[in-house]
Amino acid sequence: LVSGTLGVLVWSTVNYFIGRYMGRTFVVRFWKYFFISEKSYDKSERLYQKNAILFTFAWRLIPAVRQLISIPAGMFRMNYGVFILTTLAWWALWNLILMILWYFFWSNEELLKRYLSEMAYIGVWIGVLVAIYFLWKWHKSKK
Repeated sequence: LVSGTLGVLVWSTVNYFIGRYMGRTFVVRFWKYFFISEKSYDKSERLYQKNAILFTFAWRLIPAVRQLISIPAGMFRMNYGVFILTTLAWWALWNLILMILWYFFWSNEELLKRYLSEMAYIGVWIGVLVAIYFLWKWHKSKK
């Protein structure tokens, strides 16, 4: 539990500082690819700053977003100490849930391996489709 939580904390900190030092510049330069206007960016920043703890904790409930929510936390200048505490609380809780589930499902290892394999297959195809979409948008913008 401790090593898993601290490991994720390291990556979350890296994302936080990526967002803090490169976030707005990156978004401003490439927002047409992400369908973000300057007005919506500013509105998001104000909303996030009002509810930083809630957003940082709650958005981690969404798969794929949970790893990336540290970037907006850095972009929108969330207090680093509060960010660390929120991140530690979330990941400790999440890792504990995963450990408990793994303990109970370990008795049916073959069934678990089958479902994990199918989920990985679906995940790869979703990744391929997302990459194709962004390549298409990029190609379309070059015309």
